[in-house]
Amino acid sequence: MDHRLPTALEANDPMVERAMKVISALTPSERDEFIRTVYRYVYAYQRNRNANLLIELVNGTLATVALRESPEYARAQEELRIAKEATKGQPPVDIRQLLAEERERRAG
Repeated sequence: MDHRLPTALEANDPMVERAMKVISALTPSERDEFIRTVYRYVYAYQRNRNANLLIELVNGTLATVALRESPEYARAQEELRIAKEATKGQPPVDIRQLLAEERERRAG
């Protein structure tokens, strides 16, 4: 029976390379936030030794990589960038007001 602890994957493992490609495509502020999130979980685990924090970190990291690889996500991000650029300098929209107006319009 093998009693050795499992080890990390090699640095050049295809899954690691795939994740690194996603991380390298992040903007500097997105990369900073990604790293900040990792450390928030690491230090929270260090304080209370709750293994669920590590599971959450792993799941969140895997989801981030999968989401960022999605062509639909890339399209949505580009559409958001275009919309932000198109509305730059305009006053913010009150979504509650828009919904109320839409309800009134539908009511008659």
